[in-house]
Amino acid sequence: MNHPAAPPDSSTDASGGPAAFGWVALLDLTMLLAFLVLLDPGATTGFVLHEWLGLAVVPVFTMHVIISWDWIVSAWRRVRTANIARVRLSFLLNTALLAMMLVIVVSGLVISNYAMPWAQQRGVARWEQLHNMTSSLIIPVAGLHLGLNWSWIRGAMRRYFGGRRGAARRTET
Repeated sequence: MNHPAAPPDSSTDASGGPAAFGWVALLDLTMLLAFLVLLDPGATTGFVLHEWLGLAVVPVFTMHVIISWDWIVSAWRRVRTANIARVRLSFLLNTALLAMMLVIVVSGLVISNYAMPWAQQRGVARWEQLHNMTSSLIIPVAGLHLGLNWSWIRGAMRRYFGGRRGAARRTET
């Protein structure tokens, strides 16, 4: 089964046509940009905006997981049945990213001073350490994830944007 964000072979596919792929690509791009902005709250956003933007990423990330669910199930089956190192590594990286995101979100809620101050718990310093450590560790994991999927990303973008440019040229003549 293809990744749900895979560009379709046919532009007439109503459920997975270029518009659907574009929406998923926009969702993923939004997550990437938010991730980059959230990396250093002191330098980019300040802590108030950091907390609110962090909360705003939660539904975007949730949608990403929901949209990718068929791929997740398929990958789990392949991990269990196939002895392919790339499939296992990809599944491991995705699982690590999911776990790290959950830790970052939960710890972020617990240490929140602005967006959800009522959620603060005892031992905030330890939660803050966990949040900062996990936020630092997710950077190389996300980089490996992007690197492992780079040829797919490049090919998907080429097919999506290349198809649209070609279609635009055909309608102009």
